[in-house]
Amino acid sequence: MNHELDPPSPPTKAVALADSSDSQEALRLNLHNHRLQHAAMLDASPDAIISVDPEGKIREWNLAAERIFGHLRQEAIGQEIDDMLLSPAQRRVPAQSLARRLLQSGDHFVGRPFDVLATRSGGEEFFVEVVIGALAAGDPPLTTAFVRDVSDRKHAEEAVRRVQAARAGLIDSAVDAMASVDQTGAIKEWNPAAERVFGYTRAFALGQDVGELLLPGPALEVARSELSRSLRTGKGRLLGRLTELNAVRANGGDFPVELTVTAIANQPSFTIYLRDITERKAAEAALRRSEERYRLLVENVEDYAIHLLDPRGRVVTWNSGAEQMQGYRPGEIIGRRFSRFYTPEDVARGKPEQVLATAAAEGKYADEGWSVRRDGTRFWANILLTALRSEGGNLVGYSRIGRTVANVPANPAPA
Repeated sequence: MNHELDPPSPPTKAVALADSSDSQEALRLNLHNHRLQHAAMLDASPDAIISVDPEGKIREWNLAAERIFGHLRQEAIGQEIDDMLLSPAQRRVPAQSLARRLLQSGDHFVGRPFDVLATRSGGEEFFVEVVIGALAAGDPPLTTAFVRDVSDRKHAEEAVRRVQAARAGLIDSAVDAMASVDQTGAIKEWNPAAERVFGYTRAFALGQDVGELLLPGPALEVARSELSRSLRTGKGRLLGRLTELNAVRANGGDFPVELTVTAIANQPSFTIYLRDITERKAAEAALRRSEERYRLLVENVEDYAIHLLDPRGRVVTWNSGAEQMQGYRPGEIIGRRFSRFYTPEDVARGKPEQVLATAAAEGKYADEGWSVRRDGTRFWANILLTALRSEGGNLVGYSRIGRTVANVPANPAPA
């Protein structure tokens, strides 16, 4: 029988119930898929993502949080955030409460990073950078903190401070290697740190040519010649400035150092400060890898348009989600004003300028309405614009996060 030629039968109550059941199942599957995608995004983040309820209890704890703090998700959920992240001594000081900062800081601090001395599960203290996200609607409403381990950065900063202390004139107590030399490069003084860093005793080093001792071999001939010329003439790029180069230990191993040559006033002699920056280089490389992972995470998010604007509203960055939503490639939109995402009617009313002014004054601006693609078509979008400020409070730009809304309101503004 050819059913396509049969007249349609009137819908029955059973058919209507089946359709309703199918719709409910589709909604359930969509919700399930959304939750899976949400969980996958959380666990893909290289930084800890922690959400707390109004009582300061943890409601979300991703894989990065487990790795950074050493507590499993099932151990953290439901616990006070201060109990999980701070030491007992810190918890006794109300001003150091992380829950207090998260829940009572207000919108002014949303998106502004601050450092906190945190504690791992084993009791080790280390620094983290915390960025408070916008309050998420829900029951209960949740505040989200994005937490990054910055102990490498702190170690690098501490290394720089040690270099500066050595340059101030510390000798035997200096943590950095120091050698006093004459114009010929002959070593006249060799401090304990130099013994430790290079492996040569003071007795052996005294009288040696500093260039031949620390920068031997054909590979370092250029650096060795520049050092010799600087000492001989009292001029050159090595004098009075920090220079990174490779040096060689007594065991033949090469390593990166930061070198400064300082002339001694009214004397034909110089002080050479050398800092072993092996750890700092490793810390900087780790930080670059972490930032690159974070950048790739943002750039590859396709469900959300995420980009930065400068203070005048010009696009600075552009991720793949923004490209899919708005239709512009990075080279077509970076450097241009974000007002092109608004309808001509909104532009005529000055809405883009109003949005920037409101976000700058109140910290953020949330909106839902028509947005315009590159090809001129319009779509309904949810937008959150957050003002970004320096530590001094100066406006440095805005972050703009958007997503398409499938269900347009019943009575939207005219398209």
